[in-house]
Amino acid sequence: MSLENFFVIAGCLLLGLLVIGRSVRDHRRLIIATLYAVLGVGIVAGVVGLRRWHRERPRGTAPELASEVRVSTGADLRHRVTAPAKVAVVSLSFFSGTWKNVKMPVRGLTKLRVRTQGESVWVHALEKCHPTDCDWGEAAGSAVTPSDTTADVQKVTATFQTSFTETTMTLTPAEENTLDADTQTRFTDNSGRSSYSATYTFRH
Repeated sequence: MSLENFFVIAGCLLLGLLVIGRSVRDHRRLIIATLYAVLGVGIVAGVVGLRRWHRERPRGTAPELASEVRVSTGADLRHRVTAPAKVAVVSLSFFSGTWKNVKMPVRGLTKLRVRTQGESVWVHALEKCHPTDCDWGEAAGSAVTPSDTTADVQKVTATFQTSFTETTMTLTPAEENTLDADTQTRFTDNSGRSSYSATYTFRH
């Protein structure tokens, strides 16, 4: 039983005492029953008021949803997205040049060569192999901008394909003029092998 229902029942019982007390000729008992009845009325009135306040009090509003991401299609390779907070924005030329892995990996990417021309970008990747690095070749990239009205770039994406894999690479400006490269690789040869990801840091 809830506390509110308990008070309602208690108030009704006290009101019942008034009815019983009024049928008794003893004035003392009548006075006591009247006091109990007044207390019961106060309790019932308080509970009713409390319930009404709970029903009518304003409710908080739900937080606004994040802005919708907009991606362009067709021949335009420049994806338009809503800028997240605290993301570095640079010119596309920032990505140009040869980038070397700051930690020579036992396996994975060792070097990137990025070239730009106007609003176009290409990424050339090399992977650790023996005795020489394996060449992923060059892939056309897409420049991701924070809005439709700026040429500044947040990141560059490119997709590399082999006979049995497809790797999507995302290049993002980082601190101290470094470049973070996140890769997502999936197997396309129906081998059932799981997809995997890797992250590297590069410097000129």
